[in-house]
Amino acid sequence: LLNEMHSIFGTELAELTPDLEIYYKKYFTQRSLVVAFAEKYGDEFTKRINQIQDYEEQLATLKQRISSEEADLSNKQQQIEAERRRLDSLRASGRVNEYNAAVDNFNAQVEAYNAAVIRLKADIAEYNRLVAAHNNLASELRSLYDSLNTSLSPQSAR
Repeated sequence: LLNEMHSIFGTELAELTPDLEIYYKKYFTQRSLVVAFAEKYGDEFTKRINQIQDYEEQLATLKQRISSEEADLSNKQQQIEAERRRLDSLRASGRVNEYNAAVDNFNAQVEAYNAAVIRLKADIAEYNRLVAAHNNLASELRSLYDSLNTSLSPQSAR
């Protein structure tokens, strides 16, 4: 713990007491550059962690929207199927005027359904893109953490 504190104080803390600054001069000619590098390196971790959290929030929002869109599409599909059966019945019973009067509304329902399918597909594609970006960044962060792993493997101890 003391060795680690010794290293952290000298490399990560910008503000030290005058006595400590004098002490660390025997190890560093420009300690402030080392501290700046450590801050920059730490900022890279923070930036990635914040981006991962942002992805997770976006994914949660998109997941809710996709679920809502799927439920809405299911309802629209049931309405369209019911209206199709009604129109088929009107036509089969010779009620052509009523059938013709309802066709435009039916077509509008189908168009709205198709537009909703397009929106759903776009949201799913965006969700998949965000998952891939999230996973790539998480993998990158894991690699950074692994590169800092200070435990020695049997091979590296040789």
